Amino acid sequence: MVLRHSTVTKHIGLGIILALCLCFCISPVYAEKVPTRITLAVTPDHPSPGMPYTITGTLTSDEGDLLGNKRVILEATSSDPAEEASFVYIAMDDTNPNGMFSFFRPRVNGERAVRVVFLGNSRFDDAVSSVM
Repeated sequence: MVLRHSTVTKHIGLGIILALCLCFCISPVYAEKVPTRITLAVTPDHPSPGMPYTITGTLTSDEGDLLGNKRVILEATSSDPAEEASFVYIAMDDTNPNGMFSFFRPRVNGERAVRVVFLGNSRFDDAVSSVM
């Protein structure tokens, strides 16, 4: 059997494309995302309107594993916290190696409630804290 130059080139080209796909296109695939949770605390416990306060929290898996180096977002609302669409972005922070984060809120009038959100990633599910 005689192979033409174009046939050999075509097979070599397909081999190179396949090799590149195997090297660069394959990322880890997880069967199920790991459920996550956010716990929060506010200091002082019940700040008066216009009083500064600090929100601290921890991002963990449902199994209790601390999730470090993950981005969390602080959201607030000045309307009814039961209305999901009423929350707006305020700030973001990355968790430390122990899954902990902190947000300082200066004298802010009009915030009725705040929450912290983790958007998840390819391995971990998203999480929304309780509303404070």
